[in-house]
Amino acid sequence: MLWESNSIMRYLNAKYGNGKLLPASPEGMASANRWMDWQLSAFNPVIVPLFFATIRTPSDKRDPQAIQAALDKTVKAWQMVEDHLAKNRFLGGEEFSLGDIPLGVWAYRWFNLPIDRPQQPSIERWYDSLRQRRPYQVHIMIPVT
Repeated sequence: MLWESNSIMRYLNAKYGNGKLLPASPEGMASANRWMDWQLSAFNPVIVPLFFATIRTPSDKRDPQAIQAALDKTVKAWQMVEDHLAKNRFLGGEEFSLGDIPLGVWAYRWFNLPIDRPQQPSIERWYDSLRQRRPYQVHIMIPVT
């Protein structure tokens, strides 16, 4: 049995997508895969505590210091994405790829968290392009709970 969402996406793309969601070049493929792995290993550990502290914790039990600490770490992580997207249309390069999906899910949550977030124009541009995609609208843009 297969588990781990990123592995499942790679499998489904290989089996049914004719590889369409991975760039053809080894460099593009590696870039898309890099962002999927980074999301799982580096990004999730900083944003999950923020998500739980602001969404899953009742407002009367929220710890403002814990929220600020998690927010600071998450902003720093997003800055890495911002810097990359300042030079690239999507995470894997110039075309939408598997690399955009895991962080795209978090982008929707990020822009819907009840927090003050810094201006990051490249992420905002990328997020706006994701929001134009019908599958993103149907499967990702759902209530944040």
